[in-house]
Amino acid sequence: MVALILAVVAAQAAPAAAADPLAPARAGLLQCYAPNPSAKTCQSIAGYVFKTDGTIINTAEVLVAPSPLVTMKTAEPVTVKSDAVCGALSDLDDAEVFVEGRPADPAVSAKVREQLLAAMAPMLGKEICSFYMQGNGALAVSATLDGRSVPEMATTVLWIAPTDGYVVRP
Repeated sequence: MVALILAVVAAQAAPAAAADPLAPARAGLLQCYAPNPSAKTCQSIAGYVFKTDGTIINTAEVLVAPSPLVTMKTAEPVTVKSDAVCGALSDLDDAEVFVEGRPADPAVSAKVREQLLAAMAPMLGKEICSFYMQGNGALAVSATLDGRSVPEMATTVLWIAPTDGYVVRP
């Protein structure tokens, strides 16, 4: 469950070193969290939608369970604050749940949302900011929750093209 929380939180981040931390996203790239380049898998894949009114929406597909494969797709507003991308986790009412790539039935979706909300309750409504630092071919992610460092949320991310063939899988 910690890995899922990290993936959801990490999906709201962008690299800190760039003048525009979302420049790669503006160029059409996606973020692959906890990447396995040889298998072309990610624990989550995030993208950004840049609206004409300046709003930024972070879209993410997150691994919930490996077998059967359960993923969740979310869309949450984020803001760029200095060298971080910040947002607050809200309820998961609009989250889409998938089992083996197909939309889950309403009962399964409700159960998954209920379990995730229980696990993420301490973070709901709080500001989560993610910071990236250039690493060994990937970016190292660190996060804060309401301004406090959360080391257990550390992960890595790789910018990928939508055509690179990466998927959300264990």
